Amino acid sequence: MRNIKHTKRPWSEQEIAYLSLGHNMGATLKTLSIVLNRTESALNKALVRLGIRQYGTTPRGKKPRRTKMSPITPQRLRQEIAEFAKKQGYPVIFPDQIALRKRNDLL
Repeated sequence: MRNIKHTKRPWSEQEIAYLSLGHNMGATLKTLSIVLNRTESALNKALVRLGIRQYGTTPRGKKPRRTKMSPITPQRLRQEIAEFAKKQGYPVIFPDQIALRKRNDLL
């Protein structure tokens, strides 16, 4: 199981852009949670709160209709985000890498 610190962190402009990009690409919440180092619940709430997705678009207990798109892996999402970040002028570093660096600095 991943080590995610369960504190409320404010969403940076960069993280919101990455979340929007990943959601529009069709990435699953699990994939986004790995890349953005947030819980799936936090991502789900942020999608609605930030206006990226409408509330109630997928009723509870019902899975969305499957499309014939290839699944987006965390590695592929990282590549897409890196390209997007370069175009937007963001530094190409991911929240999970920041958490890993902080953990290594403490050791």
